[in-house]
Amino acid sequence: MRIGVAAAIVGVAEGTLRRWDREKKVQPAGRTAGGHRRYESTTLKDQVASREHIDGENRGSTSQDVSVGSVPERVVGYARVSAVKQRDDLERQKEQITSYARVHQWYLERIYQDISSGLNDGRPGLRSMLHACMQGHINRVIITYDDRLARFGTSLLEWLFTSFGVTIERIGVVQLPQSLEQHFLEDLLAFMTSFTGKFHRMRRGTGNKDKDKGKDKDKDKDKGKDKDKDKDKDKDKDKDKDKDKDKDKG
Repeated sequence: MRIGVAAAIVGVAEGTLRRWDREKKVQPAGRTAGGHRRYESTTLKDQVASREHIDGENRGSTSQDVSVGSVPERVVGYARVSAVKQRDDLERQKEQITSYARVHQWYLERIYQDISSGLNDGRPGLRSMLHACMQGHINRVIITYDDRLARFGTSLLEWLFTSFGVTIERIGVVQLPQSLEQHFLEDLLAFMTSFTGKFHRMRRGTGNKDKDKGKDKDKDKDKGKDKDKDKDKDKDKDKDKDKDKDKDKG
């Protein structure tokens, strides 16, 4: 993990970690090709917890205890539904997350939320939360169920969170299908639900375009009728002029 994330986990400034590295007190697990420090969560905590030569350096709290466990939790929640008509479910998820944090005596900083398919990896709420995790601003994420985080690839997302020192806290545990057929069916239904939603949205968009085209055609027809009327009026005027000329000759 990056030094910013490591500093947030330990509860010190980045400069303190750099100084500890120079003094050979707490050292990174390695460095990148560009020379940037990279830390491993377990090794970092062990080094800080077992150090006898920090001499009571303070990590920002009033206590002189440097145990990692005293670092305050930075907890957020994440809630998601697939459609606007499911807003009631979204509110229920947020209530459950808030109650869960209260029971565990965690200060809930905020709840990220999305109204989008779990197959959509461009969800603004999810991306914003991931960015905060990568910046070391979050230690724990509360969700109601795995499928609220994503329909697929939750194990990859959890690995990503863990690499930045973030714990995923699940309120409920989803029962896995007992057979391969049931598992496949659930995946198929998820794809079909997403596809159907996109198809209807595209049809609505196409329908609006067709309506606009129809309006344009009606306008063109009206313009054509107006032109024909103007031509008829011009013809009538020409006839009247011809009649006047014949009268003058007579």
